[in-house]
Amino acid sequence: MSGTLLTITQALQLVAIAPCLFVIIFLLCTARTGDNILPVLYFLSLSCSFILPLLDILGAPKDDRLLTSALLLGENTTAPLAFLLTMQFLLGRVPPWPYWLILALPLLGGSPIVYASLFASEVCLGANFCYPTASVRLLFGVFSAALIFLLLLYKLSLASARVAAINTG
Repeated sequence: MSGTLLTITQALQLVAIAPCLFVIIFLLCTARTGDNILPVLYFLSLSCSFILPLLDILGAPKDDRLLTSALLLGENTTAPLAFLLTMQFLLGRVPPWPYWLILALPLLGGSPIVYASLFASEVCLGANFCYPTASVRLLFGVFSAALIFLLLLYKLSLASARVAAINTG
């Protein structure tokens, strides 16, 4: 058999790319105002998450660090863009500029991890504590998603407190 054999995970990732691209194209074709920018950015980021593990299957060169770093950075922005998209749904409009500062988390915190994962196989903290860069990337993803989730809970609790104050007052 001369074809490429996919694992179930790879097949699901490959299948998941199509709806993301469909939604992006649909949003771009139906855009009347700037309200579609966050959903487009979110689905682009989500596509990066699906494409990244499939680079070798899709025929990308093994040493293309520019493509890999762009996909890693796109993957790191998924959680902040999900927060911004949720805030857009809650506010009924694109969030004001201070909310967009959440994108500094993957740019400032994720960039060194992306750089390390491109040029090193492990990150060492002292002589005896070395960790694979994939584990460090996963830890950063969990940590940043947890921070963003806590921020979202805080914003939702403020909104529910305002609604409760309006209903009682």
